[in-house]
Amino acid sequence: MKFCLVSLMPLSDSDGKVFTDEVNRITQWSTVMKGTHYNGVYFDKGHYGLPYEFFNEFDLVMVAVRHESIEVGLKIKRQSTARVIVFLDGEMEYFTSYIWGDLQ
Repeated sequence: MKFCLVSLMPLSDSDGKVFTDEVNRITQWSTVMKGTHYNGVYFDKGHYGLPYEFFNEFDLVMVAVRHESIEVGLKIKRQSTARVIVFLDGEMEYFTSYIWGDLQ
């Protein structure tokens, strides 16, 4: 299965390459799935020079959701044939999991 992770992790030389080392909690997914990573906001701004149809080559695209990446995830879903799943990025996960409901 061809896997791609889209998050807001800062740009790095490893973007677009198969991950082999765990850098942090987010990249564990790319390492385990032997997949690649792209920064969603930079992808949307054309930094990589690729269209959203590029994601057609992946079987599964996983999007780490934060405010800035919601629209990117929707564009991937609408403009490609890849299956897209989302999970809460660290800050959102903390907000929804560890803060009392009335404070959320």
